[in-house]
Amino acid sequence: GIPMVQINVGGVGYIEVVETIQQIATNIGDIPDVDVEAHCHALQEEMVLMSNQAKRMANEGMRVTTASFSASTIYAAEPKDDAILIMLEELGVPMTHVNPNDPRGGYWEYISLDASTGISPISSMYPTDVWLYDARSEHRHLAEADPTSPDHSYNFTDPAWDAGQIAPWPIDTAWTYERAIAILTTLRKSFADAVRIPAVPDTTCVSASGDTGRDYSVTKFNHSGGKWTCFDEVSTAKFASDHGASCDVASANRPGRPQQSMEGWQFTDNLGNTWSGSGNKPKILCHVDICESLWHMGVRTDQLVGYFGGDMSDVTQRCHGTLCMTANFNGMTNVNTARYTVDLGTIVTLNPDIIIDQAYCYWGTCDPYKGLLSYSGQMDDLKALGIPMVQI
Repeated sequence: GIPMVQINVGGVGYIEVVETIQQIATNIGDIPDVDVEAHCHALQEEMVLMSNQAKRMANEGMRVTTASFSASTIYAAEPKDDAILIMLEELGVPMTHVNPNDPRGGYWEYISLDASTGISPISSMYPTDVWLYDARSEHRHLAEADPTSPDHSYNFTDPAWDAGQIAPWPIDTAWTYERAIAILTTLRKSFADAVRIPAVPDTTCVSASGDTGRDYSVTKFNHSGGKWTCFDEVSTAKFASDHGASCDVASANRPGRPQQSMEGWQFTDNLGNTWSGSGNKPKILCHVDICESLWHMGVRTDQLVGYFGGDMSDVTQRCHGTLCMTANFNGMTNVNTARYTVDLGTIVTLNPDIIIDQAYCYWGTCDPYKGLLSYSGQMDDLKALGIPMVQI
């Protein structure tokens, strides 16, 4: 009877995901929410600064494209499928949309790359002024320019890339207001240093809802490949001010635990599912990004008993670019036996009350289970444990 709870991060804005995890933290731990108190309003200030920078980029006709690079393939990321990229677009950053052909249903467009010449059709398909690269493999992406590096595995020839107009995209990261500030501050500095690449042709932006684009719509940014959203000063200002108002509400409610009684814990996820259990402070087994988030919201290792999704003793997994996990993972048990598989015996010994996983649920549903544990090949065994599994 252990809940395995999914909360969707696919096609949902970063700040909206943070708010969902804030609800979990409030309702499963008897804590003051440190992240709300210290960083919620500070994030509003950073949102305004990023919007100002986005306006400058839009006025100069600049575009930002996101991708993960390998020796033979460039995986171009669709902004409306990723929480961080949605946040950037909500703040007015001119994000290039692509045409995903990933058989899993979204996120990536696979585009060829000649690793020896560095030539890829992506440069003509999606001319860009700034590249965001996958920070999960920071060392490999930065080694592109250094053929003597042991991490060098491909070449990429592109005007913006060759000009050094690149910045890290922390696709796998924690979900907190503090982390949102770090992401926006890092990217804003790179955007401020970037200039328009003359080789990028002038084209026209589209309104937030003026293009039918792909055949489903999770956000208002429903554009087809090669297009980007026109800067809307009213919309970006409202996004920041609405967040500030939500900070006021969260601070006012901070002393209480609205969904919890003395008899147990309860919360409702962002798909409308309600989860509950006995006891006021359930023991939690979580994906590393969720554990990191809950830790910074005040949940401690008396509840965070174990983690999966990465080896936090390995600095290359703990840090993506300049953003590193800082929770006390030494006080938690790593249940992974490989990248995705887990040790069922260790989970039984830990005896968690709930498992919280991270999921990319396109089409608005997480059924069947879409959490990252689904890659383990052990779903039947995990479900047999009877532990509720929450997907975020």
